[in-house]
Amino acid sequence: MRLGERTSDRWVRGLLLLTVFLLPVGSVWIISEANATVAGARNSFAVPVFYLIEGLVLVTAAAWSALRLRDARHRRVLRQNASLLAPLLGLVVLAAASILWAPEPLLAGVGAIHLAVAFSLAAMLAYELRDRAFLRAVFWTFTAAAALQAVWGIAQYAAQHDFGLWRLGESGLAPDKAGIAKVATIEGPLVRAYGSLPHPNVLAAYLSLAAFWVGTVVFWKNGERSRLRQLGFALLLALLGAGLLVTFSRVAIIATLVGGVLVALFSWRRWQWLPPAAGIAAAATLAVALVLAPALMQRTSLESRDETGITNRAVGYRQAALVITTQPHGAGIGNFVPVAHLLDAGRPAYQYQPVHNVPLLATAELGLLGGALLAWFAARLGRRFHRSSSRNRRERSIEFMLLSVTGAFVLMAAADHFFWSQVPGLLLGAVLLSALLSRRAHVA
Repeated sequence: MRLGERTSDRWVRGLLLLTVFLLPVGSVWIISEANATVAGARNSFAVPVFYLIEGLVLVTAAAWSALRLRDARHRRVLRQNASLLAPLLGLVVLAAASILWAPEPLLAGVGAIHLAVAFSLAAMLAYELRDRAFLRAVFWTFTAAAALQAVWGIAQYAAQHDFGLWRLGESGLAPDKAGIAKVATIEGPLVRAYGSLPHPNVLAAYLSLAAFWVGTVVFWKNGERSRLRQLGFALLLALLGAGLLVTFSRVAIIATLVGGVLVALFSWRRWQWLPPAAGIAAAATLAVALVLAPALMQRTSLESRDETGITNRAVGYRQAALVITTQPHGAGIGNFVPVAHLLDAGRPAYQYQPVHNVPLLATAELGLLGGALLAWFAARLGRRFHRSSSRNRRERSIEFMLLSVTGAFVLMAAADHFFWSQVPGLLLGAVLLSALLSRRAHVA
């Protein structure tokens, strides 16, 4: 009954909860595969696929629209909050229009659909998350999905191979397999944890968001719970932390660590109190980090024979600048790699991939107008956060957590591209965005 008094409410919110739980499961039907001449073209935009989770989002959106738009009260609230979503809707429209000038229209069409699905999920959740009971249900559903992914990723790292669950989105993993994310060690390469997601960095982002959410519950309510439940929270946080470590995602680990320290300092500064569960979780995660220390130390190098992060990112930045200056209207959504290959041919195949910076990638694909819409949305959302602040202890904790996790995600978006180029990344961004929007929807 927490999902609503009416049967229709419960059905729609139940579909939303199912969507949230299945977000990390990238089950796909491959319709056809693009004839790519460069390695970087084989990403979720360059391979036309039908994602089952996206189909579920579209079905849920149809049911949600039929339920909410027929009620005058709901329509009034939706109109009041629509202005904040206007820049994002503009991005969707611009993405669809880019089909007209993209050199690969099919890729642009697929990319526009992905963006529209993510927008639909963000709009639905932003409206529904204002209900506190449903917010708690979404929180625990997402946390359960992330914990399952953490166990899956830890098992992959321990076994150093996949489990053959390819229909659930699992990649074929092996230390000697080309194209698989690995970390070099003295003993040889080690496969990084994937879970059922397309890359360890995407898994790291899911685990990071779950860790921030669980950590916030620990800090605001830990003193009110039994010791057994405190231990349960501590073990859950330690599990998420261990899963994050075996992804070996540098930015995600650092951003989560810094954000966690800031949340702890915030709690101490405000209330002179730190929950024991947080200390247990931190100690357990540190113990795992010590076991993984040799491999983690290898990842501290940004440029070496095995790590070429700086070189590849510098090439991507130059390619993005070239695309923007030569095509200020944009290359077309999903078309960055083929256009970069046309403008800057002759490089090694692995250097043709989406630029590792989401704002830059969005601007290169949707042009200066797309970049302006993205900046407009960020400015409006920031302004609304600046204008409101709660005095309630729990609400302040939630607000500070949201700011911390948003800062962590901004750092990830500045160093990677999956929040734009990968469907699981887009949908994860939609979940966080909906949480931000739901907190500020009532602010004038």
